[in-house]
Amino acid sequence: MNAFLKTLQGGEVRDQVSSIGDLKSVINKTFFTMELEKAENKQLAAQFKHVNIGPVGFVGIHTNCSIDGVRRCNDIDDDINKDHCLIYMPIKMGNGGQSWHYQGGKQARGGERIITIVEGSREYRVHRPSFLGLTLVIPNALLQARVPRFRQYCVTAHDASRGAFALTWDFIMSVWFNHTGLKSQDYLYYANSIVDLLVTALESDGKAPAVESNLTKSAYLQRALSFIDAHLNSPDISPELIARQLGIKKRYLYDVFNSHEQSLGTVIREKRLERCHQALADKKMANLSVTEIAYNWGFTSYTHFSRVFKEKYHISPRKFRQTKTVASR
Repeated sequence: MNAFLKTLQGGEVRDQVSSIGDLKSVINKTFFTMELEKAENKQLAAQFKHVNIGPVGFVGIHTNCSIDGVRRCNDIDDDINKDHCLIYMPIKMGNGGQSWHYQGGKQARGGERIITIVEGSREYRVHRPSFLGLTLVIPNALLQARVPRFRQYCVTAHDASRGAFALTWDFIMSVWFNHTGLKSQDYLYYANSIVDLLVTALESDGKAPAVESNLTKSAYLQRALSFIDAHLNSPDISPELIARQLGIKKRYLYDVFNSHEQSLGTVIREKRLERCHQALADKKMANLSVTEIAYNWGFTSYTHFSRVFKEKYHISPRKFRQTKTVASR
């Protein structure tokens, strides 16, 4: 949360508002035309920071009180932003942490780390408490080109704490936090990557993706590799555990690694061997036996460890440690 506030408050010019009239002006300029009113009796304070990454708009928002908004037919007709949709991504919300979205006869309850999508081309009502988070502005055409019936996914709460939506959330937030370091010629790539991940998350909804792309597999691969790196010392790491953490099926996880140069099992073994190799060469680890080092990095059998170590490095782990001990004298 603090990192998000720092990004919101630094860098490019941002809007700061203290009245409902100013807030309406910023909302109409940044998103689309709406009527707004405060839902609680307190002095309004809000910050907005708008960054365009290609055709996708990123808007960081921090407001201190609840707001009610209504978008009616007469707001839509002449609105140049009516062919866009909004992707709400709240990090922190006040007053119980729940928002309400109404559109097209549907109602969705939003909350922290809950992604909600609404369209600019239809009437819309919203109640939102104090808010810290991100809202994306995406042209409908980008979504419709990939999912012609994307409207069915609007005004539905999507949990971004697990599965494909967690992957999508993390990637979007990473782009936001690092946008000042991105090259403008790469903006279109990042914008398309965001839309691809969002579409995959929508269609999978926590299951194995029905629509696959190289980008999607690459993103899952990187997330799997990061999880493996963080849990190498655990003997319980397994395809089942990794797939469950990523919110995908084990069969799909194996498919992800089919495009990698090494299988899943080989990746885990090689990474463990590398950590053991480093530890055996480290004088600070001299108080640990070879067996203890092997067990510390997830091996459960010294015999197995010794065999695969020798296959990789052409020397037994004990002799390797001896050579390093002699060389350091």
